[in-house]
Amino acid sequence: MRSKVYEIPNKLIIEWDSEANVMVATWLTYMVTFEEYKKAIYNNGLEIVKRHKAIGWIVDSSKAKGAFSTEIQNFIKDVVFPADVKLGVKYFITIDSESAITNLNVNRYSVSADSNGIKVIKTDSVEAALDWLKQDQFGSKLSRQRTKVFENPGKVLLEWDFISNVMIATWDTYYISLAEYTEAIQEGLKMVKQHGIKAWIVDSSNAKGVFSKEIQDYIRDVVFPTDAGLGVKYFITIDSVSALTNINVRLYSVSADSNGIKSVKAHSVHGALEWLKQEQSSSVA
Repeated sequence: MRSKVYEIPNKLIIEWDSEANVMVATWLTYMVTFEEYKKAIYNNGLEIVKRHKAIGWIVDSSKAKGAFSTEIQNFIKDVVFPADVKLGVKYFITIDSESAITNLNVNRYSVSADSNGIKVIKTDSVEAALDWLKQDQFGSKLSRQRTKVFENPGKVLLEWDFISNVMIATWDTYYISLAEYTEAIQEGLKMVKQHGIKAWIVDSSNAKGVFSKEIQDYIRDVVFPTDAGLGVKYFITIDSVSALTNINVRLYSVSADSNGIKSVKAHSVHGALEWLKQEQSSSVA
């Protein structure tokens, strides 16, 4: 259930979702004055965060236009996000606009959130954001059905979800050497072969950077043909907040498709697992 916290008519509505305990800011335009922004977010929004110990912000820019001034951007980076962190905010979830200029605006303050230690996620809708939060908040429960297969700290974690029988690769950076990539993926492929795994979920939501051309070629010419030979049918990706990283993800999604593996995009690991469940049920039917 949502309660309205504050409104700038035709510009912004701030609500508190009591069920998820998250703030929802719906922007119609980012062409606001510094005083309007400060009163809305810093004075009124953060007061509710403090009162209810809200865990995050969902920022819906799907209908928004324009961009914040430099003064507001600096205030967000230097004042708002540090205040959020002190109040216990953990998540900053964004929904893109149809405007490229507005998305640059959103990406700038997403970077500010990330630099302040707040987890940044991109989704397609408020509903998808709430679903992602639900999945992440129950992460400890989900983790009990996963076994760590391989980890290169600060770079990649591979897990086997034995309930769904799927491999999950969680990337923090794509700036790795071919030797590092090969070491990780070979451990993953051993599990695929051992358990007859039919899908990979690749979570790039917190990832930065891109693979080298050498690694991209290796994925296309060696990894996906091996996957296909072992019976893998699905390759499910979760986008990064970085446009550059998403180009990287698209490239190896194309490689999956070219090897006969169905490439699918999801909003979260939870969303990917739900999609797999539905796909497998419909296949059986």
